[in-house]
Amino acid sequence: MEDKYLLVVHDDGSILNKKERVYTFTVGMQITLVLRSPLMRTLRPLLLLDHNFSNGQAKSITTTLEQGKTYNILEVKEEFTFDRGYIGSGGEWEWDVKFLHAGRFLVQIVWTKMDFDPTDATRLEVVRAGRPEIFVVEPTLLINGKEILPNALSKQTLLPRCMGPVSRWSDVIAQSVKAGYNCFHLAPIQYPGFSGSLYSIKDQLCLNPQLFPGVADPAERFQILKRVITDLKQKYGVLFFIDMVLNHTSVDSEWVRANPSVCYTTENTPSLRSAYKLDRALVELNLRLLKNAEPDYKKGPLIENVDDVNQIVWIIREKILTSLRLEEYFLFNVEEVLSKLRVAFEGAGLSFFEEDSQLERVLKDHVPVSYTHLTLPTIYSV
Repeated sequence: MEDKYLLVVHDDGSILNKKERVYTFTVGMQITLVLRSPLMRTLRPLLLLDHNFSNGQAKSITTTLEQGKTYNILEVKEEFTFDRGYIGSGGEWEWDVKFLHAGRFLVQIVWTKMDFDPTDATRLEVVRAGRPEIFVVEPTLLINGKEILPNALSKQTLLPRCMGPVSRWSDVIAQSVKAGYNCFHLAPIQYPGFSGSLYSIKDQLCLNPQLFPGVADPAERFQILKRVITDLKQKYGVLFFIDMVLNHTSVDSEWVRANPSVCYTTENTPSLRSAYKLDRALVELNLRLLKNAEPDYKKGPLIENVDDVNQIVWIIREKILTSLRLEEYFLFNVEEVLSKLRVAFEGAGLSFFEEDSQLERVLKDHVPVSYTHLTLPTIYSV
């Protein structure tokens, strides 16, 4: 039997008794929205469903219609599908919505004039706009041909490097299945960069050779992975999903080397210089600890108790942060900046200060030190 649910819609277009504004359904579920409002005597309600609903194409949902505005009907139809609904047996206005595929859908009820017909109108006048709602339709998942809801999954994250070569994955999965897991999230299995981090990928289209010892052909690795995953799903009745991490690219990636501007650097993003300076200082601290060369910590790389942690924190706070003087990245030399501004204004035929003494008054009244935060008042004249 087909699942059917009734949702009552308030005057403002919101669904009653739901604060978080996100509603979860399953594929194939039919929803009947019921509107009870005195506005129906003078206005016509319309249900707008974004095109995710009709074509299944994922996109960013940002468009909603605003009260009191008039829209080009063709532009609205590029974003939404109209549903005029019908008058139900109880006199309420109703809409029947059936979800045929999974996804995230924006739903909005708007009121327009009684004579509005979306089939031949050129403009949509929104007399009143309901609050947009989000409907999330969960996918239908299959384990060995049997449907299972997402909330019935017991998920575990596995690190491929800890699992070892794919030839021994069956033993690892067997132990996890005994512990009650039926779904496994694999950390990235692509070719890692020089750091070795699973989340810093050198080649997203190539699998990590460490997982396939003796297999030099990249295409053969994919074939082996497909066969292993298929066998595990059938043998243990489990599901797998994986991080693609397309944005986690290592600095030694050929793509990055050919397109260096795709990365944030201290050259194209100067605001990162202070963070880079701190990162370098922390790396140098780690190296000193590894070599037992940090004069204020005598245990080398070992951290064994709270006192050890507090000592490391003290080194970072009192030695590293103090010596870096990071606050100067957020300050500026007032006298130097004012001098440059004066030259620029005078070059443009403008008077920055009426007289030299005004600069002295500004510095005295507003700038008690030679460096200050960006709070300089506007005092130029044209």
